[in-house]
Amino acid sequence: MGKNFEDNVDLLTNEIEKLLNPNLENILPKNVFLRSIDNKKEEEINKNDKKLLKNNLKFFTASSTFQVPEYNELDQEIFENSIAYYKNNQDALVPNLVLLKTANDEVKLSKIKDILNNHYIKAKSIVGACLNVILDGQKYLKSLEIADLDITLDKQNLVDKLPLLTDKMKESLHSSEVENVKNITLLCKEVKDFLNISPIASVFEEYYNNYQTLKSDIDKAEKVLGEIGIEWSFS
Repeated sequence: MGKNFEDNVDLLTNEIEKLLNPNLENILPKNVFLRSIDNKKEEEINKNDKKLLKNNLKFFTASSTFQVPEYNELDQEIFENSIAYYKNNQDALVPNLVLLKTANDEVKLSKIKDILNNHYIKAKSIVGACLNVILDGQKYLKSLEIADLDITLDKQNLVDKLPLLTDKMKESLHSSEVENVKNITLLCKEVKDFLNISPIASVFEEYYNNYQTLKSDIDKAEKVLGEIGIEWSFS
């Protein structure tokens, strides 16, 4: 099986598991963990799991075995968190199996969607509020112009708010949660052509596109400001 594919599956599995359980933040990805230790043994993948892998793995042959560390020979202090995790979650030593089971687990998929939706609602709320300040300001200035009133002070007041509004929107759209959606979406694109994880990929792609729409709304706000003679970039 290709090394790049294996590494991408490993990273993707690790990121999704950490999303579902933030307590796993200090757990090493499987490949990193196994490469850090010398003493390992081969164990058989059970019949049902072999079938699941065979039916959903494309262009690669599903392995019938997986590597398991000789836990009693490991430095318990250095690998404490990872040892405890992999000992109690042996499936995690076969990341593509974990991904497939997640892709077919409606409860986990629903939990992933809820987590992503909560993060998105928060970002959308902040970005939307900032854009409303800009759009309302633009409409107000337009009304003043139509009424043939001086807009100098009100225009400057809006300009003075723009740096803070920009920072707020950048903070929302460059948060670790948003970056995580982007990174996982890209990993899904790398993996889904070889492993049938479409349900997972679809969820992350949906929220990645949602964030792209927010960025597009911000770009439109630049044009709105241009209509009242304010040149500004939110990038």
